[in-house]
Amino acid sequence: MKKCDICGNEHSESTISCAPCQKIISKHDKKLTTSKLRDALSATCDKEKSKGDERYFKCFYTGITSEFNPTTEAGLDPLIHALVLTIDHENPEDPNSRLVVSLNLINQMKSKLPPDKFKQIVIALGKYFNKEIEQEDFENKFKQLFGVYQKK
Repeated sequence: MKKCDICGNEHSESTISCAPCQKIISKHDKKLTTSKLRDALSATCDKEKSKGDERYFKCFYTGITSEFNPTTEAGLDPLIHALVLTIDHENPEDPNSRLVVSLNLINQMKSKLPPDKFKQIVIALGKYFNKEIEQEDFENKFKQLFGVYQKK
């Protein structure tokens, strides 16, 4: 018996990953680097919950544990499939950036934003929604984030 390189479960396959983990890799390795894919999956695998044929992973941004869609990621609705996991580059503008596992909703929200801007936007929105900053300060923060002239 061998241990899976991603979830650590024992398996008798001829591959380095067990069948459930290999299925996830095979689904994504046509468009993503396999070694980066393996790194992202092994870094986020919830080994406590991953038993039998079920594999659970934690979202890089939220820490929420969930599963991948067993069929396809194409056309996932951000509301209906909000908690389905996806894999994307941490910085989508840089194809050499590391891969991260994230909830579909978070991936949709982040879209093409670099990780630092995404975090700053989410924090600013949180402060605004919780009425910790005024509208004008919120607007100025957004303009600052996107390099637009601020009022003095």
